[in-house]
Amino acid sequence: ACTKGLDKEPYASIPEENALLTSSDVEGALVGAYNRLGRDYVYGGDVFVYSELLGDNDEISWSGTYQGLTQIFNKNIPVANDIVEGTWMASYTTTNTVNNVINAKDVVLEVKREKVEGEAKFIRGAVYFDLVRLYAKAWNDGTPSSNPGVPIVLTPTSVITDADKVARNTVAEVYDQIIKDLTEAESLLPSRNSFFATSGTAAAMLARVYLTK
Repeated sequence: ACTKGLDKEPYASIPEENALLTSSDVEGALVGAYNRLGRDYVYGGDVFVYSELLGDNDEISWSGTYQGLTQIFNKNIPVANDIVEGTWMASYTTTNTVNNVINAKDVVLEVKREKVEGEAKFIRGAVYFDLVRLYAKAWNDGTPSSNPGVPIVLTPTSVITDADKVARNTVAEVYDQIIKDLTEAESLLPSRNSFFATSGTAAAMLARVYLTK
């Protein structure tokens, strides 16, 4: 210890070009996407609370110290609502993670490649399904082909500048992408996959999408 120099690579972060070089790297990133999906702002529960607060028509009561939720309950949401921003950012962070997984799928072991791609597309389709329902008009409210939806981003993003700003796609375009992702996920996923997404999971989510339309 007194004679050998300490020369260790940091574990907290690694260069982007070294992040997804092996199958285990990509599989680890996929687990990270599930982790992000389970955060409070997304499937940890918040998106389900928002829908109840937004859909309330005097059937429930709300009181609490979270001003952002109170604004949602009152249907008076300013652009500075931190909860709305939090879910938006967490959702796009999740989709960016799976975009990186899909982009690096070729390094995944062949026996696992379809499963990994299917799980990633399931996550992306599911997140966009909630995004378009939370941040855009419903499918049957006006014209889906012209109503603004949410931005569709299908490639990895590492740095965001003004030049990278993405316009909102239409509601119809977002639903088309959701259906494409979930349909492909259903065909790629196995029927059994421990507690991760399966072909049945993708089929069930597709059923919800079609029912919503």
